[in-house]
Parts: sequence; structure tokens; C-alpha cells
Amino acid sequence: MKIAAHTKSISATFFFLSFLEIVKADNLPPINPTGTYALRSNEQNLTSQSNGKFTQSTQVQTGFSGVIKVDWINQDKVLVDLNGNKGFPSFNQGSFTATLVYKKGMAVYAPVEYDKSCVITMKWLRNALVVSQSSDDANTACGFGHAVAVDGVYRKISSKRPKISTN
Repeated sequence: MKIAAHTKSISATFFFLSFLEIVKADNLPPINPTGTYALRSNEQNLTSQSNGKFTQSTQVQTGFSGVIKVDWINQDKVLVDLNGNKGFPSFNQGSFTATLVYKKGMAVYAPVEYDKSCVITMKWLRNALVVSQSSDDANTACGFGHAVAVDGVYRKISSKRPKISTN
């Protein structure tokens, strides 16, 4: 249920931001999407105890996080390297590297070989990347690890051209 509510909230945010960008984007030059974007998770201290005595304190990532590296190949293509993580306690992951069509500040990833219902839409803003993920089954979406969702607002943390391995 949390994933479904999270996805609906992100989808509504994505739709609203996309609408605002489309309304004002007709006369603007294309956004250079090159750079690195990050979705930050929360961190929490977990303390292990043995016989009531403190043994170890560990800071763990709770909630979804991810990094997306983007290289603008030409006016209508981007190379995207996405890595997402579900966080504590499972740390399930999902990733892909693909060359995508880039048009009007948007790109779409649809991996039919893993999940015919999966669609990941990316919309670039000046200093952020809004990612929306949809699939018929949130537990196995897009060929990712169990219940991994990569949607969210990724903040641009670098405008430098990232190194992306396509092997």
C-alpha cells in the first residue's frame, strides 16, 4: 500500500510539474540534461543490543534513494544510467543503462523484455529531474528488485559530463 500511495503522489506531482513546464516551455531553448542527479533517502541510527548491553550502532538508509547519470548525446538522444535502492532492511536494487529519445525535455524508458507494462518517464527541469514509474505489478516492476520504485524528484548535484559504462 505504501508503494501505491507513494506512486500516486509522485504521479500527481509529475503531472502538475509537467503541465507547468509545457505551458511555459514552448519558446525556451532545450534544457541540457547532462549531469548527475540524486534522490536522497532518510538515515536512521540502529542500535544492536546483546544481553541489554550496547554492542553496535549503525547508521542505515531508510526509504528510497537513487542516482541518475545523464549524457546528452545530441539534440534528440540521451544516455541514461539509473540506479535505485529501496533502503533498509532489504536494500533491493534496480538499475538500467540505455540510450533514450530526448524530446521537449523528456525521455521514456519502457523495457518490454523485463516488464511489458513498465514505463519510466523522465522530465527535466532546470536543476532537477522528475521521474515517474508505472507498472502493473509494483512488486516486480521493470525487472527491478522486489518492490523497488525509482520515482521521485532527483536534484541535480553536478553538471559535469558523467562517466557511463555501456558494457
